[in-house]
Amino acid sequence: MRIDHKFEYCNGLYFYHSFDKNEWSPEWLHQLSLVIPQSFEIVKNYTSITEFPEIFLISKTYSNRLRQRLHLPNWVVAISFKSNIYIFFNHETKNWQEVINHEMFHIGVYQTVQCVKTVPKWFNEAVAYYIGQ
Repeated sequence: MRIDHKFEYCNGLYFYHSFDKNEWSPEWLHQLSLVIPQSFEIVKNYTSITEFPEIFLISKTYSNRLRQRLHLPNWVVAISFKSNIYIFFNHETKNWQEVINHEMFHIGVYQTVQCVKTVPKWFNEAVAYYIGQ
């Protein structure tokens, strides 16, 4: 997935397509910045993850477009693709630590085996669900 027009917030955390302070509160961003290293450490216990992924915060408008383009249901709040995590705009989700753990596990699997198809999808999702909890 190619991302143009990214706006860097802090190390490895980006906004796509632009930053709107009404969409992403400073408190939420601060909490997210604390969750990411914790999640990385958790996933290191199960995979050979070595690099922090780039994490893209997708604006509300582009979240809807990307979900449609990828044929994703509206309940999907984040996805991982290769070495990146994409977080869709969503103020209703309260369990961001679980979401980031889940997606970070997928990144760890990708970094460990370099090909997600090597690991059965059911196993990858089941363990990601477990790690997320």
